[in-house]
Amino acid sequence: MREVLLRLEELLFLADPGVMVESVEDDGEVIRVGVKCRTAGARCPGCGSWSGRVHGSYLRFPADLPVAGRRVVLRLRVRRFTCEDISCGRRTFVEQVAGLTRRYSPQTERMRSVLAEVGLALAGRAGARLADVLGARVSRNTVLRLVEALPEPQPQVPRVVGVDEYAMRKGRVYGTVLVDVETRKPVDLLPDREAGTVAAWLADHPGIEIVCRDRAPYFAEGARIGAPTAVQVADRFHLWRNLGEAAERCVSRHRPCLRATFAESAPEKAPAPEPAESGSLWPTGHRFADRTRAKHATVHALLATGHSRRSIQRQLGMTYRTVQRLADAARPEDLFQGQWQNRRTKLDDFKPYLHERWAEGCTNAWTLWEEIKTHGYTGGYGAVRAHVQPFRTSPTAPAARPPSPRTVTGWILTHPDTLPESERLKLKSVLAGCPELDALTGHVRAFGKMLTQLQGDQLPQWIKAVRADDLPSLHAFVNGLERDLAAVTAGLTLPWSSGIVEGHVNRIILWNPSCQVAPRSLPLRISAGRLGSGPEDSAAVDMGISGFKPSFLVGIEAVRQAHGSRLAALVGRRLTGCALVRFVEDGDWFADCPVVLDFDGFQVEVCHSKLDELSIGWNTIDTAATIAGWEWFELTPQWSHGDERLDPFVGQELREVALLEWWPADRDLAAGTVAVEFAFAKGCLRIVNGLDENRIEIGAAQPAYIRHRLGR
Repeated sequence: MREVLLRLEELLFLADPGVMVESVEDDGEVIRVGVKCRTAGARCPGCGSWSGRVHGSYLRFPADLPVAGRRVVLRLRVRRFTCEDISCGRRTFVEQVAGLTRRYSPQTERMRSVLAEVGLALAGRAGARLADVLGARVSRNTVLRLVEALPEPQPQVPRVVGVDEYAMRKGRVYGTVLVDVETRKPVDLLPDREAGTVAAWLADHPGIEIVCRDRAPYFAEGARIGAPTAVQVADRFHLWRNLGEAAERCVSRHRPCLRATFAESAPEKAPAPEPAESGSLWPTGHRFADRTRAKHATVHALLATGHSRRSIQRQLGMTYRTVQRLADAARPEDLFQGQWQNRRTKLDDFKPYLHERWAEGCTNAWTLWEEIKTHGYTGGYGAVRAHVQPFRTSPTAPAARPPSPRTVTGWILTHPDTLPESERLKLKSVLAGCPELDALTGHVRAFGKMLTQLQGDQLPQWIKAVRADDLPSLHAFVNGLERDLAAVTAGLTLPWSSGIVEGHVNRIILWNPSCQVAPRSLPLRISAGRLGSGPEDSAAVDMGISGFKPSFLVGIEAVRQAHGSRLAALVGRRLTGCALVRFVEDGDWFADCPVVLDFDGFQVEVCHSKLDELSIGWNTIDTAATIAGWEWFELTPQWSHGDERLDPFVGQELREVALLEWWPADRDLAAGTVAVEFAFAKGCLRIVNGLDENRIEIGAAQPAYIRHRLGR
């Protein structure tokens, strides 16, 4: 038996002369090993003096590493010694076995090390589950405490660092994240994205040889000042994205070529309506077309009398960019882009089936809608009805419209080997009809080859070739490259990029809800001020909507006091109309804008914002006016009078109005938000807070809503 115990001492404690194994017990679940110290005394942790005077002893039971899936517990007898130094503040102290135990720890040192490594790899819950499987039963909090107790690692100065911005508050407050590109680990977070802050950090960390960044000027300036000897590398992804944006602008300038190409290849169909006297193929009597023609004529008339563009801007109250577009257009028809451009819709994949069924004699739009729903169509009935309406007055189905500039740009940016055959043929027909787009495609593909094969030495020749062609949008892109030529050349030559930095930025966004936005939400221009709980604490949100001056309120009481009586006065009136803001190109609802309901001339305008704010306006918005100030954006918003969800309630009498307060049992993120409910004979209509935007609900309210009825 003595030989077995000696062998255990050698295996478990590496023949430590200070530890002796006395006994071993195995009950089938736990192995208990009796251990004691052999030393004659111990040093006081307070004064360091040696003491061999034993005051007493007791048993400790630290958990050790499991064996064969079974837990191992040491039955360790430790002694309490009396400190013989009368000047020491400790009267007694307990001996600790070096490398085995520490004060107050229920695990041995090697057990703590293993659990800390598990925690570093899997964190709390997952780490605790794995430890339980291995035979070390601990809680998730224990795993996390062991991780927190680890000493902070001393970071090494990175040789290759990536720099990018991240949002602490989307659209308002930004910081800077720095990542070691070689180890793919974050190094530091800076409180802002100013060039001086970045330069100071780089200056405090000498030894950085390469700085990977996007093309933001403040990062370029910070790297130049803080690390003047480091090589700056422009990220290839941002270069390709910038090229794509320039290519799309170039394709947009040649939109007539797209129309002409696809008009020639379109099948013969019924004669088109006679054009207007002006020779325009665009509809007269349409408010958008007529308004554009009037503005175009006014601007050109003023130009003819000698007025400058700035003078016209002041006289007509337009933005300079709008005046510039009107002045540069030879005909008003050149400006008809957004409303009639062809953007891909949910119905496109089902149009051949609709044409086939129409030719077979099925002319009922509802039946056609029901049929394509079984094939996977998720859109509404209105889109199907609008598509088949021309069939009723034309002997043949209308030909497909030309592709949008964005679609053609996607074809150009796609590698020819991966482009589907149908799209390759369409692109070929487009390029055959427009030499400028053919040249653009050649330049884009040459740049893509440089980018993927790291041939940065060919960049000067590529720039020279671009300069030789009449492609203004691409010339602007080249001008930007030349301003940052060294970094761009390094980005097209060296293997380093900012991809790992973008990954860490995405993780920060996932961890920080305040910098997350809905997929359709857009940056809004918000004036200085504070969004508060009353009408006096409101911020004017300029969304280009005529008359829209929201006054955001927080809480059920604030809304009831400000608007309760006026909402109750609507009872008994009929809903005579409704209006939503939609994007012209794809028809999608822009849910950030207010929902307007008209009750016999009394117009109520409901708009939700953030997580708990509600604005209700009365007869302030002109839904017949144009939504201005969106020329910079790729989509065009405009008022739409009617909606397939709201139309069934039009003409019905309002029976009741109520405010609904959301209070679920689990108190989620939306707890406390206020919704407005309108009850009609056919059901209830609610405008609720969709977390930073409006959402429309029809039917019975969810049980988590607390109903506050208004009026009688």
